[in-house]
Amino acid sequence: MAQKHIHTFIEELIEEKGFKDLTHKMREEMTQDIKKSLDEFVIVRSLAQFSEEETQQFNQMLNEKKSGSELQQFITEHISDYETFLSETIIAFREAYLS
Repeated sequence: MAQKHIHTFIEELIEEKGFKDLTHKMREEMTQDIKKSLDEFVIVRSLAQFSEEETQQFNQMLNEKKSGSELQQFITEHISDYETFLSETIIAFREAYLS
């Protein structure tokens, strides 16, 4: 998901949650917190899709402190129909966040 789309998605979540009187600094902090939570949510759901071997490979990449783009590349290569998976994951995150 492109950074612009992620930012728009997070802004919409903040609005839907009803946080209208946030200062600029509070909104920035909330945006960063939601982004971090979304990233973690995607990783956890991705790990659930991996075989045991793929999970070990991914954990090795984490231990080697591979870049976010390298981790993303691994995920997209090892989850079939990644676009659908990502869409479903984002919907699940939205539902969890707004509940």
